[in-house]
Amino acid sequence: MLNLLVKPLWIFGIDLTVQNRVGPEVYGFYYALLNFSYIFNIFLDFGITNFNNRNIAQNAQLITKHVPGLVILRLMLGALYIVISGLFGMIIGYSESQLLFVSVLCINQFFSALVLYLRSNLSGLQLFKTDSLLSVLDKVLMIIFCAILLQDQWIGTSFKIIWFVLAQSVSYIITALIAITQILTHSGKLHFKWEPAFYMVMLKKTAPFALLGLLMVFYTRVDSVMLERMLPDGELQAGIYAQGFRLLEAFNMVGFLTASLLLPMFSKQLGQNESISQLLNLSYRFLMVPVFILFVGCYLYRKHLMDFLYTSHSDESAPVFGLLMASFLFVSSTYVLGTLLTANGSLRQLNYLAFGCLILNIILNFVLIPTYKAYGAALASLFTNGLNALGQVLIVMPLFSQKLSSKMIFRSISFLLIFTALAYYIANLSLFWFWGLLLIGVVGVVLALLSGLIGIQSAMELVKKRLAND
Repeated sequence: MLNLLVKPLWIFGIDLTVQNRVGPEVYGFYYALLNFSYIFNIFLDFGITNFNNRNIAQNAQLITKHVPGLVILRLMLGALYIVISGLFGMIIGYSESQLLFVSVLCINQFFSALVLYLRSNLSGLQLFKTDSLLSVLDKVLMIIFCAILLQDQWIGTSFKIIWFVLAQSVSYIITALIAITQILTHSGKLHFKWEPAFYMVMLKKTAPFALLGLLMVFYTRVDSVMLERMLPDGELQAGIYAQGFRLLEAFNMVGFLTASLLLPMFSKQLGQNESISQLLNLSYRFLMVPVFILFVGCYLYRKHLMDFLYTSHSDESAPVFGLLMASFLFVSSTYVLGTLLTANGSLRQLNYLAFGCLILNIILNFVLIPTYKAYGAALASLFTNGLNALGQVLIVMPLFSQKLSSKMIFRSISFLLIFTALAYYIANLSLFWFWGLLLIGVVGVVLALLSGLIGIQSAMELVKKRLAND
């Protein structure tokens, strides 16, 4: 609930305002460099956060031993990450100003990753309330700072994109300090010392997590970087792509929060040799049905939504947004299935799959971007995420002996067909777009409840499980 209150305010109240204030080209410059800073982000973490979340959930007593050593290890990895990012930036031809901008973004990525790692300790200890508060603290601080900086009459000059980046820096640093304090409260005194043997053991254990993270970040973040590098109007096209991606990023919050909840829960059940079937089926339906409703509504009203959000280039960003929302269906599936496979330690299968997706994505981008520009990058994303989702389904079903009942298949297909037909009918009525979109959402929820795909009782079971763990 905290994330649903705070993050939409951040995305639509602050980030969107900044995007419109500085314009698509300047924001495209920032967005391409931001995604570049994500590419080597795995060297900041090296899979430690996912490994640690899974490990602490199964062995809570290890927290006092692991936190000091892993914090020192992360400092070394952070230095390596900044050096690698800078060298790669020079190789692909970034200017001096771009490299300076990337350096600040890399520092932000370091503190953001540090916060995620510190939170993984609290999540692994099943302290979900504390973790939830920390998950929104950086955004609350950024909302306060940026709300002040966006007041031109107070500041005396027009808003600069670098202010946006520096506000993030301060927010991440404050959040990291508070997270460390919380860990000390629950673990007692921590002893920091130089332990090379421990670092090597950790790097060996987390290497499969790191490889998976590197491959997935490459094929999910490389689109805007390739747009900016490959096209004469690359910054503008990256800005158009960012406009189409804005709502997807907001909706992605729900899937990310679901994965954050499920990873320690799956890990604990697997560690205790409990069946994960009930949790898997419940979480998959509870996420995918609302996501499908959201996709259909947003696709049918894609042009209206882009016109409402942006002051320019909405004609170009609307078809990009439509494709990205279709891609969101597949991404959401991986938030459940990929999380289960990670909790199970099935990293080899995930890495093979992610490598195939990376190669496909790069090839598709090279083929599609020169002709279709931002739309081509979105199309490449759709095919890549679709392959990844299908691959995970094919891995999970035999690995965990999951079978689809004919009754559930019939309910699902009936829901998809009836809801899509009703939504299309509503979209062609003479309704104001907002009311049409709202009506589609209501119809979708009612049909989902009537079909038995989701239910209030099932939702309460998931909430009770989380509260019991907390």
